[in-house]
Amino acid sequence: MTLTAQVAKTYFQIRDLQEQERLLEQTIATLHSAYESVRDRYALGLVTSLDVYQAEGNLAQARAQRETVTATLAATDHLLSVLLGRYPQTDFLSGAHMLPA
Repeated sequence: MTLTAQVAKTYFQIRDLQEQERLLEQTIATLHSAYESVRDRYALGLVTSLDVYQAEGNLAQARAQRETVTATLAATDHLLSVLLGRYPQTDFLSGAHMLPA
């Protein structure tokens, strides 16, 4: 029972991390657009350089978060492979081996 519970818990962690990754991709796209807008407004003299630096910092922070989530997702995927007795190179992230959603 303990193994089954750990497999289920790990599976749902993977699904959660995949959703976090998807949301971060959307956030990054939005922040990139905002950064470009602020940069263009700065070129026209409508905002200060501080606004540009803040937008750039927000974008960099979201990208760093994405890297953290991606690394955690890979480690959790590896754990699920081990729990299932499969070679850790099995790619659960592709969804090819995932249980139905």
